[in-house]
Amino acid sequence: MLPSLFMLLLTPQISPLDESRWSSFIHNDELKSYSYFLPTHNNDRGEEADDNIFTSEQLDDWFQTLHPSQYVNESKGHAWTGASYKGATLLRQTAWFTLDSACTCEYGYSDTWQPQIKSEKMSQVLRDITASVVEVVGGDFNSVNLNYYPRGGGVGSHADDEFLFDGLNRETRIVSLSLCGKSAGGGGTRKFEVKRKDKNHSNEKKEILLKHGDLMTMEGLFQKYYLHSVWPGDSKSHLENPLCQGERINLTWRTVVRHLDGSVAECRGLTCPLSKRLQGE
Repeated sequence: MLPSLFMLLLTPQISPLDESRWSSFIHNDELKSYSYFLPTHNNDRGEEADDNIFTSEQLDDWFQTLHPSQYVNESKGHAWTGASYKGATLLRQTAWFTLDSACTCEYGYSDTWQPQIKSEKMSQVLRDITASVVEVVGGDFNSVNLNYYPRGGGVGSHADDEFLFDGLNRETRIVSLSLCGKSAGGGGTRKFEVKRKDKNHSNEKKEILLKHGDLMTMEGLFQKYYLHSVWPGDSKSHLENPLCQGERINLTWRTVVRHLDGSVAECRGLTCPLSKRLQGE
């Protein structure tokens, strides 16, 4: 087991924004688990203001430019890929990108496997969005995972505790941005749900609605002790529910700390050049 890394500063402390702009969603010092929320609009009406973190035009452009419909002519696996669970195809689509061109890590979980994005257009868009988000949240990331949720789409309870991020052994920081399409049903707003892994506390669920441009973080040992989901999970039976009518694209920035080295089954026999560099070879 690798030694735990002590995270000295949480997002509200390293963000250039005033700490008062961030709201605490999960704060558990005993478990060193934290989550913070930052709405894009600094008012209750969702109106434009000088201190909004992103403009509506900026957010709409990001959503449209990343939308799967923009990449239908790309070769299979070069942009968006399908997601599956226990052999069944899910509604959502996924994509994976590393910001360091030397990193060849692919990303998999359950029976979904994501190759690296090869679309130059999509890669540049992600670099531009990353630069804007880092200006708000501070810190540094080397990868971003994307999920596209069509009408009725969500993702079931899980933890981002895969080999690449080592979240069961060390403190991690994940920052999420929601981009929502416009529709008569209220856009792509989704309900984000969190619960403890501990069965004695699993009924203590917290939830929040994430709207167009909202930022959410998961920090510390969150992935070790908590599960998170986007309602209605992997079910396909809620297509008419008003809480999942519109489309949503979610981006989550992470830090790869263990590059694929072929050492475990999760690597699928793949080795990233950076794994040898970390080992001093």
